[in-house]
Amino acid sequence: MNEADNINEVIQQRKEDINKIESIMRNINEMAKDINQEVYDQGKKLERIDQHVKTAANNVDMANDNLVQANDH
Repeated sequence: MNEADNINEVIQQRKEDINKIESIMRNINEMAKDINQEVYDQGKKLERIDQHVKTAANNVDMANDNLVQANDH
């Protein structure tokens, strides 16, 4: 093998390595998008849970007030 063949072999190997890295980066990008969507979805669920907890707390407060009023009658 002459020097030109060696250089071409090195260039080909680097191209293959770059293609592998590019593929890995695409996979990481897709995973990051999936994680981002999941975090967004979970955030929305937490917001709904928080609202339900607030509503339940308000209902308990009103029920306690009603019980006090009923006891006074």
